[in-house]
Amino acid sequence: PKWKAKMLDVVDTVGDWVYVRTNSYFWLHLIGWTIMSFVWSGFVAAGGASSNMPYIDSLFYAVSTLTGTGLTTRDLSTETISIKVLLFVPMMFSGAVFESSIPVFLRLIRLRKLRIQPDISEGYYQTLNQETATAVILCILIWTYYFLVQFVAFIVLGFYTQYSSNGLAVMQANNINPWWWTTYQVFSSFNNCG
Repeated sequence: PKWKAKMLDVVDTVGDWVYVRTNSYFWLHLIGWTIMSFVWSGFVAAGGASSNMPYIDSLFYAVSTLTGTGLTTRDLSTETISIKVLLFVPMMFSGAVFESSIPVFLRLIRLRKLRIQPDISEGYYQTLNQETATAVILCILIWTYYFLVQFVAFIVLGFYTQYSSNGLAVMQANNINPWWWTTYQVFSSFNNCG
């Protein structure tokens, strides 16, 4: 389809600009997190409009969530469900494990561009194929680790808080859903520590 070809062209153009002009993952990381912080703070500000949250608090929440620091300027337990969900979503993508897949994806984009050049030798083409296969395997390993570790931790901690007398007593005393608490704890702990 035409839209898919256009999307790939945009990705190639952005990848070339980042790779060639900055030639550093540092700049990509800095630009990406800055843009994400401002965009996500807009979502948080819109979600917190009913509680009259100042934009600076929304920005602080967004940056804190995206960087995995967990700092807050307000009592998070008094915030609305929409704010909690808006803070939970970027937390899933702010850890070291997720970030380690970004350079691999950029390399795959670059390899794709190199493979379509008409004047490459057969030996170089085989090297590109091997490097592409290795990068794909690395992506699979990263994402398998990312989801599997969190899933196992979610099941273990979830069953403990739901079915043990001590865990359930704490959840009931604080009027907290054990599975929501488990989800939040697993994701925040994993993305802070990997």
